[in-house]
Amino acid sequence: MQYLVELELNLSNLDFEIPPTCPLFDSIQRLSKLRKLSLHFSGYFLPRETYPRIFTVVSSLNTLTKLNLGFGMFMLNEDEIEYFKEKFRKMDKLTDVAMKIDYDSKQPEDVDPAFMTTLGSIPLLSELQIQITNVFIPDQKIFPVIDSISSHSQLNKLRLQFWCSKLIADQTCFSVRNLLRNSINITELDLNFGQTIITDKGMVALAPALIGLTGLTNFSLNLERTSVSDKGSLPIVEALFSFPKLRNIYLNFSSCSKVTNRTGNRIIGFFSIREDITSSTLSFYSTGISLSLIHI
Repeated sequence: MQYLVELELNLSNLDFEIPPTCPLFDSIQRLSKLRKLSLHFSGYFLPRETYPRIFTVVSSLNTLTKLNLGFGMFMLNEDEIEYFKEKFRKMDKLTDVAMKIDYDSKQPEDVDPAFMTTLGSIPLLSELQIQITNVFIPDQKIFPVIDSISSHSQLNKLRLQFWCSKLIADQTCFSVRNLLRNSINITELDLNFGQTIITDKGMVALAPALIGLTGLTNFSLNLERTSVSDKGSLPIVEALFSFPKLRNIYLNFSSCSKVTNRTGNRIIGFFSIREDITSSTLSFYSTGISLSLIHI
């Protein structure tokens, strides 16, 4: 397997532990030509010592151009994080990264996304996905992760997925706003705040940063089952008018009962002047938007 250039392993929901001495890690580390690596350990907790072993393997593969890591939880201490930041600074071929935590736990202390701050050290990121879903962790643990990547002005594609992380609130939006202000080259943006406690305040803060993304071609926003009202949704819809290159749109306001025809009318106004949109998905289930209004 010495010539392997792409490897994907899904080890999720196993009924046995993977120790740091597992021969699998040595085998991966010997793949000197590897370009794309995907490792998933979702659904359970690995032994504490296995987490730094995984990062040791990953950070030694200086040939990687694409990396996808998924966990049920992940723990590195502060010294380990600083060590791997230095290692990641040398990964100058790595441009496409996804890091994911997805674990249905109601104990905030179970999950710490601090390891994701290592993303800020990867020098040439152009595509990034951060997924922190189904976890009960507060903003205080999220926004340092977002802040750590604010220096990546060369980002082209950004996906931030916080679905069903029910303690994530407006501070995360403020951090995303700051990130977008420094990432004006983004062409594809996917924001998923569904089933969080984000409010109008977060959306009002986020909208001005969106307006600066004049090269945006793909835009996706999920606010399903949040408390957002017209006060928060209207500034987002107004931002659509600032995207001359926009071709693909996904907007989900399902179960946002305070989003009404005021937002619906403005969306219709947008489509009435933008015949160049090639794909649109709009979800208004269980909102205050009248079905008779929708005739796009």
